[in-house]
Amino acid sequence: MIRLAMICLCLSAAPAVAEPFPATYEVRDVAANDVLNIRAQPRADAALIATLPPFAINIEVLETSEDRRWGLVSTGEGNGWVSMRYLNHTIWPDPYTVPRPLTCLGTEPFWSVALLPRGA
Repeated sequence: MIRLAMICLCLSAAPAVAEPFPATYEVRDVAANDVLNIRAQPRADAALIATLPPFAINIEVLETSEDRRWGLVSTGEGNGWVSMRYLNHTIWPDPYTVPRPLTCLGTEPFWSVALLPRGA
């Protein structure tokens, strides 16, 4: 009886941990000579409204479809849906840290600053 109770407990539906949106993603598994289609609805046969290049980064997904197979992204002109199979979640770095190495260049009066792992 205890085994049956344990099995039922393990198989019971647990609340899913929802990912906070919006979140950033990058395109993955798209050939260098291909594009990722952005569709009008979360369906493969929906109208094509825009595309993403194969190495696009910092793509903001606003929400996912109920089945989590499609993500809503901004196209600049509006919103569209892309297959989540071709997106990889990226983690934003701490906004209060400066990435290193970092180089900044200017023209007048010809200045430059470099932040390296060991200093500036």
